[in-house]
Order: sequence, then C-alpha cells, then structure tokens
Amino acid sequence: MSSEPSSSADPASGRERLSEDIRKAIELGGEIQETVRSVTLKALTKGELDTESLRRVAGDVLKGVMEGTANRGSEVTESIGRAIAGLDEAFAKAAEAATLAAREASGRMREFTSGDLRRAMDDLKNMEGAFLDSLREAAKAGRDVASTTLRSFAEHAANSGTAVGRQVQSSLDLLGGELGRTTGAQIKGSIETGRVMAAMLARAASGFLAGIAEMIEAGPGGKPPADRSSGGSSDSSSSKPG
Repeated sequence: MSSEPSSSADPASGRERLSEDIRKAIELGGEIQETVRSVTLKALTKGELDTESLRRVAGDVLKGVMEGTANRGSEVTESIGRAIAGLDEAFAKAAEAATLAAREASGRMREFTSGDLRRAMDDLKNMEGAFLDSLREAAKAGRDVASTTLRSFAEHAANSGTAVGRQVQSSLDLLGGELGRTTGAQIKGSIETGRVMAAMLARAASGFLAGIAEMIEAGPGGKPPADRSSGGSSDSSSSKPG
C-alpha cells in the first residue's frame, strides 16, 4: 500500500533524497540553518547513532549543500556558513543524546561497567572529529568557490571550536563524574560483549535524539516527549547535561 515501495529496500534512495532535500532548501534560501539542523536530526534518528551513521549523514547533507550553493552567486559564503552551523547544532544534539543514553544505562543496568562508560566517552570524543573530517572531505569533492569556502569554514571551526565540541566537553565532564562513582566496578566482558553494549547505546541514543528533535520542533512551551529508550525512565529530562 506504500507509495514508496523502494524506500525501505534501497537505502541509497533515502540518502539521495536527503541530499536532494538539502539542495532544495539551499536553493530556496530562507531559514537554511534551521532546515539543515532539522533535516539532519531526522536523518540521524533513523538508525543507530554511531560514528559511521554520523559520517554518512554528514556526507549526504554536505553533498546537498555543495549542489545547492552551485548557483547562489554572491550568497555562497553566507549559505554555506548557515548550513554548517545547522549541521554543527545537529551533531551537538547527537552528542547530548549519546550522553543521556550512557547516563541512563550507567544508572539502571547491572551489566553496564566502567569499561562500557569509557567506551561511550571515547565515542563522544570522536564526534567533533567526524564533523570536521566530513567538512574537509566535502571540500575536497567540491569545486570552485563552494569548495574553497567550505575548506575555509572547516579550518575556522577546527581553530575556534564547534558547538559539538563544546557539547562533547560538557558531556565528558559529566560522564567523568559517573566514571568516578564506578571505579570500583570490575571491567568485565569480552570484546563481543562490548560491541553489543555499544550497539545498545547507539539505539538508545537515537531514541533520545528523536525526543530532542520533537522538543525543538514543538518550540517554546512544547511538552517533552515520552521516554524512548528501552526500559528508560519516564523523566529523561532529569538526566540532561547542564
């Protein structure tokens, strides 16, 4: 009954649609930053929130940005800057969601160890790198003014800091406190067990991110959505990083 029978069978079509949505948003102008942030958040919630997903979605978004700015003339720099800011904000929200998932797992699961918490922190550390690497890769693939502009923004972001970098640092400080309370726990489990826990956290983080995205869409006064993590608390906002 679906009008898009190929969407679930062909992941590539979804990726192409993501790039196309971004391209159209750039060409139409308007609220580019907000649109890129919103579209990116929605794309990230469709799978496990891990480094591979972050890189893939960022690559598709930036492909759309480069295609959309091809005919923007004097507005290229401003359009790319707004698009990058929107992508940066989406990555920062992804880091926040990953932190919420790790904190909840740490507090609720007997199987969660200090080793799992360290792995979650290592994954967080990679988020800003994934963002910056995506900018650099897109700049290499682009041409002319858009490529030069994107490379310049990537260098500036690396030197002056990013929204995702600030969120990651805040999250690491927060999780560091959690780690301090679990130092007496044995770091147990095999590599395979660690992978299972990492996948569980990635799914839980995706759920938290979906809730964050809904709150952003609701705007001021919007009610926070019901908890989306498996077996999660009904009040996830109490775990939100300060």
